Amino acid sequence: MTAQEKVRLACGICFILALGQAIFLLSRGHKHHHDVQALVGLGLGMTISAALFTFTMCSHHCSPFISIKVLVLKYAFHWLLWFLKRKHWHAFQKSNENCTKAQSEFLLKTIRKQQDTAYGKDFNLKEISSVEDFLKKHPLTTYDHYRKYIKRVAKGEQGVMFHKKPSVLGKTSGTTGLAKVFPVSEEYMNNITLRGNAVTSALRNQAGIADPKPLQMTCSLLVHGAVGFSEGGTPVGSVTAFMMSDAIREILFCTPPLGASIVHEPTSMYIHALFALRDEHLGSIWSPFASSLFIFFRFLEVSWNMLVQDIRSGSISEKLPSLSPRDREELNRFLYPMPDRANEIERQFRMGFDNIVSRLWPRMPVLYGVTSGSMQPFVQRLKKYSGDLKILSGFYISTEGLVGYACEFPDDGQTKYVCVADGIFCEFIPADYCEDENPGTLLMDEVREGECYELVITNTDGLYRYRMGDVVLITGFYNTTPIFQFQYRNGELLSLCAEKTSEVAVTKALEETAEKWDDVEIAQYVCAESPLYDEARGTNEDLSANILYYVIFVELSASTDSLLTSVRNVQMKFEAEFDANLRTFSESYDKCREKSKLGPPRVVFLDRHAFSHFRGFLLETSTASAGQFKIPKKLRELRWIQLFLSHEIKTVSVDDKVEDKVEDKVDDKAEDEVEDLSKVTGDDLV
Repeated sequence: MTAQEKVRLACGICFILALGQAIFLLSRGHKHHHDVQALVGLGLGMTISAALFTFTMCSHHCSPFISIKVLVLKYAFHWLLWFLKRKHWHAFQKSNENCTKAQSEFLLKTIRKQQDTAYGKDFNLKEISSVEDFLKKHPLTTYDHYRKYIKRVAKGEQGVMFHKKPSVLGKTSGTTGLAKVFPVSEEYMNNITLRGNAVTSALRNQAGIADPKPLQMTCSLLVHGAVGFSEGGTPVGSVTAFMMSDAIREILFCTPPLGASIVHEPTSMYIHALFALRDEHLGSIWSPFASSLFIFFRFLEVSWNMLVQDIRSGSISEKLPSLSPRDREELNRFLYPMPDRANEIERQFRMGFDNIVSRLWPRMPVLYGVTSGSMQPFVQRLKKYSGDLKILSGFYISTEGLVGYACEFPDDGQTKYVCVADGIFCEFIPADYCEDENPGTLLMDEVREGECYELVITNTDGLYRYRMGDVVLITGFYNTTPIFQFQYRNGELLSLCAEKTSEVAVTKALEETAEKWDDVEIAQYVCAESPLYDEARGTNEDLSANILYYVIFVELSASTDSLLTSVRNVQMKFEAEFDANLRTFSESYDKCREKSKLGPPRVVFLDRHAFSHFRGFLLETSTASAGQFKIPKKLRELRWIQLFLSHEIKTVSVDDKVEDKVEDKVDDKAEDEVEDLSKVTGDDLV
């Protein structure tokens, strides 16, 4: 008997008891002392309340695998979130009525709170009494500004950047440079888990997007990197690894807490998939990024046979060698044979993977994962699996701070965010001045719609006027508060002639170009600038005699059979059309092309293994965990370009084309019949 069936039984008992108590009071109650009548009346009220409480729990779809304890806690947690949603939504609305006032109050409150810290004393925060004072007396900062203070925090010293001991030293991914470490307070963690989720849920509801039902579970695809400890004993790792306790994970997620602690990505994905597949009432799948969602569904395609067998038998296969015997035994405690569910899953998989989400989990309304920026190409690739389901970003967040709540959810994945006016102090550097050492900044009420700015933040955890490096486009206002879209990171855009060709412009130009070929979509791409590209190729050309140009490395998501017979001709046409489209989407690029400062771009088509190998290489050579990973759009290292050049599709003959077709069929058959994951690595899943 499932927990919900037990609740139904309890509901029936409560109604019977309530009926009996009501009959007693109406027929014989007057014959007893008033104390007895009061006691029975109190019992009647409590019984009716219990009956109504259990009845509402019975009316929702519910995972059949959770215990009575988790069921009750989950329902209580739902109503707690409902209360918090109302509370934080009211505060959010109030802050947007006058964002200038909300910003000033937040800044001065933060400064007063931290003015007696070591940092506050060094920079005379006590002397700052207004926003104008702050902008005049405190410099713009970068990470180097805080290194010595963060080292002191890591050694265990308190009162350095904020007064309490940090909950964690949050580590950035490091995929676009050296990893940074920031002290993260308990207050910030609470803002993410409680306030952030409450407000974004309310904004989704306002946009007409329903949340999963109260008793549905979520499949969380977190793959934690290794967690360490600083010299002073503070945990060090990605913030997502510490956002929730095991007790909360047990209430919210279908995978047992042990599954979230597995570091090996393929093993973690397998365990998440196993517990998600067996629950037909699953409410949502959540991951930090859309790329992780894609990897998850690609993983299902590769290993569904083994997953079906494990659901049928009710135990985890011994062919998962990276799972320790102890962990296997612990996870097997949550499993039991489910032949009927296994048969249904197998039937759906054999029908193919188009719209597989709704076929496996018919009551799932949405998927969650960041879709903007470098994640945008995955949005189109995910449509094969998700069909019409929306993939939603939650909030604009980094280790440094919670900057915005998702408020608009376009189908192309370019989510729009409204600034957190009462939770972080924001300044904006106009994009034309981002390269200046000490540029002027604008405040929330001074930015203009349609303009791009670099974000500068002041948070509650000791960062003041910190240059994040993220460039955003202001798209409108929520009452008085700016709404923005992410565009690119400084250093990630193409700018050989200081023209600042953005990631968004390149993405749009590629998509427009790909539409000229039937059944061809851009799967992924990266860019390089000609000086480094020429060096990687070992060219002996006199670079001073040649104009500069950009190189776009492109992987196509559809079959390239029609292209392989004449790659060189296709490249020439693709390059010409891409160039024309990029000139349309980037005025500054067009001017550089018109004046011959830039030459025509070059396009390099890649085989289907290029990005998976690049991903694996970066995970091995950087501090990023799989859950944090983002592929940089600009190749800044010689060895990165050389890796991609090793995957370039060369011009092939017709005979070679036939041979490649045979090899592809063999590869596809092998993928469909994968049963041993001992050689599977994270990059094989992309």
